[in-house]
Amino acid sequence: MPLAQLSVATLALFGHGAVCLALFNRLHAMGLPRWLIGVLEKPLLLYLVGLPGWVIAWIVVSPEVAADPLEAWLGHPLRHGYFWLCFGVAVLVIAVWIVRAVQRERFPMDRLPAA
Repeated sequence: MPLAQLSVATLALFGHGAVCLALFNRLHAMGLPRWLIGVLEKPLLLYLVGLPGWVIAWIVVSPEVAADPLEAWLGHPLRHGYFWLCFGVAVLVIAVWIVRAVQRERFPMDRLPAA
């Protein structure tokens, strides 16, 4: 796999984690009973770990996929859309982190006047 494809796939994997983390946080912020949150978070955690595991197993088992895994993954419209959604989320999350880091450098909280 060329370096560009590996970079894009890594960002999409990071975005997948960010999407799952956001869903997990929203689930815990809804104020549902604890037993229901426990029931609903299990499929979410399985999805977080299971989807990348399934893709890796698919690449290892299928020799035609191993030649160009990214092209094989993007062959279906739903997988293609989810891949680029995760890539976009990763780019957005990284941009927000950078902006927050720059703002923290420019406007440190310890220099604010006392209220």
